[in-house]
Amino acid sequence: MTFPPPISAATPQDFFRPGVDEGLWLLRPESMEPVPFEMTDIPWLSLASDHRIRLLNDSLMRTYSNNGSSLLFPSVLAYAQDVTVSQTYMAIGGKYLLSAAGGRRIRSSFIQTRDDAVKGNKDLALARHLEDGARKARPLTIWDGPDPRDLDFVIDTRNFHNFYHFTKESLPLLTLYAQYGLRGRIVFYANNENISDFVHQSIEAWFPELRERIVLTGSNKQKRGYNAKAALIAYDTTSYYFQTTNRLMRDVNKLGVKIDRRAKLSNARDLAKITVEAPLAALRARALQRVDHGQVPKLRLYVQRRAARNRAVVNESLLTDILSRHGFHMIAFEDSIVPEQAAIVANCEALVSIHGAGVTNMLYAPSGAKIFELSNTQTINGRFGDFSPIANAAAVTYAHIYLDHDHPDPSYVPSIANDSHRGVRFTPFSASATAAYIFAMLDKQDALDAHKVCETANSEGNYDLLVQLLDQHQDIMAHTADYHVWRANIASQQHNRPEVLRNLIHALMLAPRRIMLLKRILPIAAELSDTSTFDFAAQQMHRIDEALFIDFFKKNDWAHPDSITIKVEEAPDEDDALPDMGGRD
Repeated sequence: MTFPPPISAATPQDFFRPGVDEGLWLLRPESMEPVPFEMTDIPWLSLASDHRIRLLNDSLMRTYSNNGSSLLFPSVLAYAQDVTVSQTYMAIGGKYLLSAAGGRRIRSSFIQTRDDAVKGNKDLALARHLEDGARKARPLTIWDGPDPRDLDFVIDTRNFHNFYHFTKESLPLLTLYAQYGLRGRIVFYANNENISDFVHQSIEAWFPELRERIVLTGSNKQKRGYNAKAALIAYDTTSYYFQTTNRLMRDVNKLGVKIDRRAKLSNARDLAKITVEAPLAALRARALQRVDHGQVPKLRLYVQRRAARNRAVVNESLLTDILSRHGFHMIAFEDSIVPEQAAIVANCEALVSIHGAGVTNMLYAPSGAKIFELSNTQTINGRFGDFSPIANAAAVTYAHIYLDHDHPDPSYVPSIANDSHRGVRFTPFSASATAAYIFAMLDKQDALDAHKVCETANSEGNYDLLVQLLDQHQDIMAHTADYHVWRANIASQQHNRPEVLRNLIHALMLAPRRIMLLKRILPIAAELSDTSTFDFAAQQMHRIDEALFIDFFKKNDWAHPDSITIKVEEAPDEDDALPDMGGRD
């Protein structure tokens, strides 16, 4: 067997190029082209306490905004020679195979270095190597030797203790076994031998007919791992896409997906976030056929974590107390085995959970269900998009609510590497706004009706009635800026200036680009000597419209905060300003 060099010593030439390097064949003629797939709605709400963190969340999410389309990519079964699997890689002929999530991980390990410049150069060098191969690549040919269906079907598995990775990346590939009429063993190979109960439960629940054929095995640092002269593997065509050209596989831009085809790792990751691998969709369909739906009504679920090793939800009861008043049930997936978890979620209309492996269960949610993920800026930076393919496969609405980190300083963004993956912290305001956001998405007409009656009372100046209405509808309106503006109007009638400012700040948190809010906040903040709010409101007005900012500050005779730099057009030099009078030779 030929083993690749350690990834730390590898060069771009140590990576397999399909259609150029020998050792990979298709089992039968078939299309490797993606097809359009409906993309889920991914709305978000940013409720972090710190102004700058909140705007950062908004900016990042606009960067990651819906591409506008999703694609279903097939995974094809392939015959491979000289196959090795060990630790975190699969190789053919001693060259690392870039396929699916495992391929992206090994590529990430290849470029990993503390020096960003070196990291960028390594990624660029590998991209050029892959693009050179794409230009030379021939179509993958069909294996014409002896029937290979009795060979091992080997599945590169990240580990056996992460529910998300196993369910999304490895388990779906079992759907290929019957599809291709295989007869041999199925070898799940991970980087360890510690097998969690959910692995056995998932196989027993969804693929009981295959359990006698499955081998679960792993390695430690002293072992070389799995190797075979020939084996069957699942080849992910999203990976193939970046290692070929329009000549062999059309550009996804023709299908409405705006992603650069250059073979950079960032492009591969971006495509993976908005696509669905066909086996994942097939796993969902298979599981839902086997789930006992019963006669349970549509459930509203809040997922709690029994194991609070990390990602705590601080002040959780501020939210759950509100949710429980509106029919939400508190559950913990640790209390149920895999098919029971699937059956519960298959009957839900709403599921609320902190970012974590439990969100994987939305794969079994009914189409159109509302899934709400509680997370933070750290998650956007390091984990955003992990669950999006699952949301697409299930055709659910996948809403993100960004809160404070479970860290005492709301202006600090912990890094996953240095501070571990952190949880969230609720304040009374963020809990109220989170609950209202959830209820308004579930009962849209009720939310519209509540807004309309409150708006009428405010416009008529009937503040006694407005107080009653806002109290009555708080649980479905507290996520809107108008709700807090109307509270500010009531406080203004009571001549309570601090309360006016507090409510306007909440409104600005929910509508950071609303100019009229900034115009109301700045004079009150100046009056109350609230320099922090004044400076932020000034900076925000300046970001939105510099000319408006200059005019507004001039009318109020305010000096510009030191944190703001006004762009001043330089006057031309006097010589440049003189007209050309002619008379030159």
